[in-house]
Amino acid sequence: MQEFITALLRRIEITKIQEFVRHGEIQGDHADRLSSGTASGMNFKGNWSKAGIEVDITAQQTGPLLPNLGNGLFAALGGMTYHYALPTMSATGTVSIGGERYKVTGDAWLDRQWGVVPRFFSTELKKWVWFGIILDNGDHISVWEFIEAGRPVHSWATVVRPNGAVEVVSCEPLTANASKPWKSLETEHVYPIDWDIRIPQLDGHLIIRPDVVEQEFVSPAGMHKYEGFSAITGTLRGKTVTGRVVIEMVADWL
Repeated sequence: MQEFITALLRRIEITKIQEFVRHGEIQGDHADRLSSGTASGMNFKGNWSKAGIEVDITAQQTGPLLPNLGNGLFAALGGMTYHYALPTMSATGTVSIGGERYKVTGDAWLDRQWGVVPRFFSTELKKWVWFGIILDNGDHISVWEFIEAGRPVHSWATVVRPNGAVEVVSCEPLTANASKPWKSLETEHVYPIDWDIRIPQLDGHLIIRPDVVEQEFVSPAGMHKYEGFSAITGTLRGKTVTGRVVIEMVADWL
């Protein structure tokens, strides 16, 4: 749900949200959350009482399904993961921050992932980065890379075109083209925030730069992660593209 909310908050004082996160007002704040409905009409509600944030959003599917790796199932970190997305949804609703309510409209990406994590999983040995990309040409792309013992073991992209056609292609190792490390004052974890994604099979070069630098989420269980909203410029299939992306990085990237 965080990807969904982050995308919608981009238009309404996202820097103010980051102030809440930076001062620890969201960390450890257990939200009352509820989702209901079907793809033709989903409702998402969340209430983070300590931070003074409340969300009430209704979204409707307007484009095709994105099944990661083409069938929605892949091996990950010693287990198996199911991963589907509805990357094209129209959304309307309200977001309240500190008692001030905003009406919002925009595009939404609904991500659904589940699976089995090995019992002895450790982010010290294994980590991942994921990108949910929305391009202004209508393409939607889900990009994954898993890292084990400091080395990338699998880097790929699943692309869904506006007509529903799905392509699964390899990427150059993502971490090889990551730069500008940012260190969290809260956890001392380090995350690269500038990324260049290269997809040779699609003649693709996507340049990713963050809208806001501080976008870490601190986990009470210790599995801290960076959930960042960023802008994209670059080329795909020989044409100039622009867009936006949500980035998920788990573990310390020092």
